[in-house]
Amino acid sequence: MSQPHTVRTILTPLFLGVLLLSATAILESCTEPDREYENRLAIVGAVSLPDTVQVGESFIVSIQTSAPNNSWRQGHDEVQAIDGGYRIIPFDQAYIGPDFVLPVISGFTHEVELSLHELGTSEILISHRLQSSSGTDSTGTIIRQVVVQGG
Repeated sequence: MSQPHTVRTILTPLFLGVLLLSATAILESCTEPDREYENRLAIVGAVSLPDTVQVGESFIVSIQTSAPNNSWRQGHDEVQAIDGGYRIIPFDQAYIGPDFVLPVISGFTHEVELSLHELGTSEILISHRLQSSSGTDSTGTIIRQVVVQGG
């Protein structure tokens, strides 16, 4: 009857070793995930924001972006104050790793909170990537106007 005990004694450390190696691999992939991703100017499909806002009050600009496959991740947004409004530059992250990915279009929603402090009409500019069939993409700008009213 000592045989089952001997097998269990050998398998328990082996199981723990495999578990430890698996956990280490997972942690390493979580701490350095960006080496397989690259920031790319986003492809914008739609932009929504209010037509009218109150001076100094926050509002949300919602930007719908798309990616050529489901291995992409939503990236960050850069916001630049410009004369008469803001420029928003949305980024998504392209997977550049070695694994094969299916070409299934995916999408993301970028939400940027802004506030305007001058009465009148302000412009919100959204920079985005324009895909080209020749393979040389270019940059475009979507312009939206917002009327800022007094409180």
